[in-house]
Amino acid sequence: YKNLIRINSLYSNIKNAKFTKKNKIITYIDSGLGHPDVKKLNLEQDIKIFEYYKKLNFFLKKIKNKKKKIIYFCLHPKAKYPSSILQLLKKNFVVKVGIKDSYLYNSEFLILNTSSLVNKIIFIKKKIIIVNSINLGNWINKKILNLINEIKLCNINLDNKFFDYNKIFKNSFNSLKYYDSYIKNNLTEDKTKNYYESIKYKLNNL
Repeated sequence: YKNLIRINSLYSNIKNAKFTKKNKIITYIDSGLGHPDVKKLNLEQDIKIFEYYKKLNFFLKKIKNKKKKIIYFCLHPKAKYPSSILQLLKKNFVVKVGIKDSYLYNSEFLILNTSSLVNKIIFIKKKIIIVNSINLGNWINKKILNLINEIKLCNINLDNKFFDYNKIFKNSFNSLKYYDSYIKNNLTEDKTKNYYESIKYKLNNL
């Protein structure tokens, strides 16, 4: 591109007063490995669905026991899940389809691999734990790496057999100090304007 014009992120419209921030739950946002786009992009052979969810289940159960909090497991609304995986998840977590703002605001941590909601979570200053695994395949792991290169987030490899959970909690908290810089450099071009005002101003001054 010859010229790129920065505008404010859509999430610059967020009013934090809309919800009271609490830390009652922990939420995992699933990217949907059974999403139709996975098949469309020919990524199926590179992803090991059963192996990934088994490792994830083990990790989340440990988090739940350590924190003594309910975990909301938010399924991707367009993804298909094997029945055995759904049974496993429902046995250990509160399974929801899709994600609501109330889940974000009520969570102590948001756990995910890739999600379009990362910027929104950063805007509302919630702790993030990124999980990766060889079972996610090269394409998803490259997306995770790109995000980690943009902002230093707590990044956990589920292929490990042992986890230092206190270190994980500490690292996710320490990552909060990078949020303001990330917002300034990537999401907010002009603090005095919201998303729509930003677009209008830029178009009027072309």
